[in-house]
This record gives sequence, structure tokens and C-alpha cells, in this order.
Amino acid sequence: MRSKIRSYEPVVRHGGDEFLCSFAGVDVADVRARFDEIETVLAERDRSGSMSVGLAELQAQDTLQDLIRRADEALIETRRDLRPSRP
Repeated sequence: MRSKIRSYEPVVRHGGDEFLCSFAGVDVADVRARFDEIETVLAERDRSGSMSVGLAELQAQDTLQDLIRRADEALIETRRDLRPSRP
């Protein structure tokens, strides 16, 4: 992950297997592209590893909890989309 994230962009553990990252001066599409690259590298190095990403953009009225809640909702949606459909 660190190879695609600038040294001054924080990455902190938030819960058991969840991490929070903060980016400045980029839009959500740029961040999505970075995480797509990270996922590609992870898949090449360790086929058993996986990563799901939920992104949220800070809005003027947001508290930290608002931002984390929206990112968590996006993560849940991403994981839902990755689940195989049942017959």
C-alpha cells in the first residue's frame, strides 16, 4: 500500500481488518485509481490476499464520524457487489 500512498498521507488501523487513509489535493477518481493499482500488485504477489475499498469525500458540513460512516457504507456496498450471486 505504501508504494502508492504518499509518505505524508496517514494510514491507520480502524478495527480488526479495516484501515483509514486520508488524501489531500486529489479527487475520488484519483484515489480509486491508486487503490486499483494496489489491488493489482496484491493479486500478483499473493493470490490468497484481497482488499475491499470504500471511498468517501469530505464535505464542508462533515464531522469525522460522518466521513467514516459514509466510507463504511461504501465499503459494505463494495463487499456486497463482490459476493457471488446465489442461484
